Amino acid sequence: MTSAWRMLLLSGLISVFTGIFFVTDLLKTKSAAGMGLWGYFLLFWGIVAVMVSFKQMPVFWLMKVLAGAGILLHGSLFLYWLLFPEGLGEELGKGNSFYGITSGLSVVFCIIIIGKKTKKKFRSHSISK
Repeated sequence: MTSAWRMLLLSGLISVFTGIFFVTDLLKTKSAAGMGLWGYFLLFWGIVAVMVSFKQMPVFWLMKVLAGAGILLHGSLFLYWLLFPEGLGEELGKGNSFYGITSGLSVVFCIIIIGKKTKKKFRSHSISK
């Protein structure tokens, strides 16, 4: 498993756990407002990222598309945590800055995945002399 696949797997697992936390918080408060609704997007993206990373498809552009979606999902949560650190604590309960930090880590992993160069191997059909 290459480093890009490992980073996608770790980013997907972070997203799954964060999404589960947000969804259970949404069910506990029974409110459709706020960051709890964001958990569904994080959860679905995390499940797809984990499934794709286990499959290790040879289509590298799919990993880059997933990493771009991860930047959008986790990046917005990370920026919300940076701009309003108490806001995330009020929304999710005290002591939940961990989810902002892990979203930032997931964004860094997704940026590294997008920045990786692809090695295209073209087979030559000519006869070498």
